[in-house]
Amino acid sequence: NTSIFLLPIPIAGKRKKRRGYNQTELVGRYIQKMVPYIEYCEETLRRDIDKTSQTKKTRAERMQNIEGCFSVINPQKIRDNIVILLDDVTTTGATLSELQNIIQKHNPKEVHLLTIAH
Repeated sequence: NTSIFLLPIPIAGKRKKRRGYNQTELVGRYIQKMVPYIEYCEETLRRDIDKTSQTKKTRAERMQNIEGCFSVINPQKIRDNIVILLDDVTTTGATLSELQNIIQKHNPKEVHLLTIAH
């Protein structure tokens, strides 16, 4: 029995504390209300390392900067299921690429990438 899970990209702890929210999580909760058969899961991915901001880095620098920053803490939400990774902004795709590689190690049925802005 395959489920569909919507996973927001976790932001840096300092950034979330400063803002008071993660806008991707807010959008994810809204999507779940609109599409109730998608299960929203903000406790599946974790940002283990807060690195410097990606905004002024080249694609190569972004790929290197984001490497090793994330982990999966609820692999049962991924294995044999459809995963939708949700991010607020995609510039070079480094964050989504890194997370997609990590998620693939947990044998999802499918992985889809969804961003709010590009």
